[in-house]
Amino acid sequence: MTKAGKIIFQFDKTSYAVPNTFGNIVWLKITRNQHDLTAYASGDGNNWIKIGESISLVNLDKAQPKFNSWVGTSLGLFAEGKTADFDLFVCKDGFSELPVAGYSNYYGVEKVKIDSEEAVTNTSDLGGWLMISGLELGYSTKAVSQIQVQVMAKSSGKIEIWLDDLSTGRLIATIPFSETNNSWKILTQKIKGVSGHHDLFIRFPKGQSKLLNIKTIRFK
Repeated sequence: MTKAGKIIFQFDKTSYAVPNTFGNIVWLKITRNQHDLTAYASGDGNNWIKIGESISLVNLDKAQPKFNSWVGTSLGLFAEGKTADFDLFVCKDGFSELPVAGYSNYYGVEKVKIDSEEAVTNTSDLGGWLMISGLELGYSTKAVSQIQVQVMAKSSGKIEIWLDDLSTGRLIATIPFSETNNSWKILTQKIKGVSGHHDLFIRFPKGQSKLLNIKTIRFK
């Protein structure tokens, strides 16, 4: 929320604020990593400043008394005290780093914990795939020029990135990878002609189960 020239990020008794140096038009963004939320503000939707530190939602996410409260995720926008115009609302921002463990559909893969963080690996020598639904890639004035995937690999292979369907959709990137020596590596691939609202598919290579772990994906 904004108040008296400040942009405020708050939950329960934890609150952070930064000066509003952007004027009357402000972009706001919240990212979630399990129970932790992190807030950002921007004047153009491309260059972001962080608002304080991450805030834990453990008290909100825990089981509610007698199970009679809201269960699930509810998102919305509102103005309190005075009017405000909201021009745009994006649920899954392709220009932000997205954890692939938040997939909507999958086959032949599973979630794993590596250094307390969630990733996804394939469970079959035949590969596997996951789908992240409703990814927005068309709201920003900045054209999509590349895709970044964060991986940890035991050997070499190739990752396929598809839009909308694995058979009738569009293959937008084939990203080679090699052994990463038990550390995370960000792979970058240039792409062209990508925009709009899409379901995103990531296909693991055939050959060996648990060959590859994928943690995040991001467009730039």
